[in-house]
Formats: sequence, C-alpha cells, structure tokens
Amino acid sequence: MSKKKLDVTKMGSKPMPSIKHKYVVAWGKYTGSMDYYIKDQLELAATDNAPENAIYKRSTGEWATTAEIEDSNTVAALDDYVKYLP
Repeated sequence: MSKKKLDVTKMGSKPMPSIKHKYVVAWGKYTGSMDYYIKDQLELAATDNAPENAIYKRSTGEWATTAEIEDSNTVAALDDYVKYLP
C-alpha cells in the first residue's frame, strides 16, 4: 500500500495558520475530510481544551486520540504530517 501524500501546509488555498491541535488537521487530511470540517473540529478542540493528540470529536462528546490508533503505520504517517504544520 502506498503512503498517502498530503499537503498539510494549506487549508483550502490559504497557508495553514499556527495551531495547537495539529493531529486534528493531520487526521482530517489523512481521511480526506473537507477543510470546513477540519476547521470545525479545530474550533471544537480549542473550545473543549482537547488533548494535543486529539484527532476528532466523537458524537458522544469524547475526543478520539492518536493513542487509540492500533495501526503503527497510521500513527507514523500522522506524526510525519504534523512536522510540517506551523
């Protein structure tokens, strides 16, 4: 399986702003989420003071985190993506 190549340096056509919850962006880009959804998740993460390794908010209100991802290749890919985020 080939590694996904993602541009995590942009949100739409604009440069990515400096963010605390980098894994929310990396996960959103990795899963092919639309930029508006990623922005919404970032706002929720900031409001909720989500953990820095949060990836998305579940419908139950809890935050899923990178610690719950079982595939080490996925975690490594996300770790690689966040290195390029401001």
